Amino acid sequence: MSSKYHRAFGCYGIIADQQKLLVIKKTGGPYINRYDLPGGSLEDGEALTEAVVREVREETGLTALAFKQVGVTSFKYPWDYESWHYNQHICVLYDIEQTKGNVQAAWTSFLVRTR
Repeated sequence: MSSKYHRAFGCYGIIADQQKLLVIKKTGGPYINRYDLPGGSLEDGEALTEAVVREVREETGLTALAFKQVGVTSFKYPWDYESWHYNQHICVLYDIEQTKGNVQAAWTSFLVRTR
């Protein structure tokens, strides 16, 4: 039996102030050249909070010191990748309230201005 939807699950950090939102540009994999919140999949046996701290550090160079879970969502969309034509993405979102460090230039990160 084949499934219609590929399923992706990840934890994502929202790092923002009143004027800017930190996003990253994906440089590989099925989401290449798309902008996204820093985050991603869990490693084997990893807790949700461990995953968001690790992913934020890997993708931005920042260490998340204070954060809280602010929501969970799931959305489906057309997606041509390998044998799949649809994806269902399940996201756990965290408000990153305090960080240590500086955004590293080695990562393709952008501060996007909001209105």
